[in-house]
Amino acid sequence: MPARLFLLPQHTKRTLPLITPKTKSLNKPVTISKTEKKAPSPLKLPRHVEADPRHEAIEKALRDKQLPLWEKGILHVARVEFSPALENALLGAFRARQLERGLEKIEKVLDQEKKGLEALSKKQGTAPAQRVSRILLVANDGAERFNRACESTTLRHSDRVLCVVVEAPAARLGEKLFGPEKGVKAVLVSDREAVTHVLFSLA
Repeated sequence: MPARLFLLPQHTKRTLPLITPKTKSLNKPVTISKTEKKAPSPLKLPRHVEADPRHEAIEKALRDKQLPLWEKGILHVARVEFSPALENALLGAFRARQLERGLEKIEKVLDQEKKGLEALSKKQGTAPAQRVSRILLVANDGAERFNRACESTTLRHSDRVLCVVVEAPAARLGEKLFGPEKGVKAVLVSDREAVTHVLFSLA
């Protein structure tokens, strides 16, 4: 039976949160509704990742080092090294136009996808799969306000978005992916195949 990962409330044992929500504009106070405060259902890895021998190493990487996104955050989020393997996976996603940058753009993309998925689920009479299909990667030097916004985004899309903090500042993350003086605080891997490559880079 496939192991379940990610995202549990802070008081739960072996907390494993990792995913992303839509925040109001970053120019407005960030608020989390009562609905968003509920702990999301555990996410499963993509099926082909679960079937791969490396899935245990991936689960371990997502489980071993977890911290809240901010001091009073309700989610514990995996923190991973910005390894050459992860960098290559993200560069591949960028070249294939499967990487979105900037939280406001990311929110728009996720909201548009959400509308389409909800319409399809309603038509087919099916429930969300509760399986990782998008990854939100956040730089490790974001201000509390920004990290609260990332948590809110994760909670809004907790049926499919895995949130991970990369142990690199925004300047280094942006420079490696987009070039000099291109700091970026958050990126979204927006394609299932690219998500798989990123997950395997953690093994």
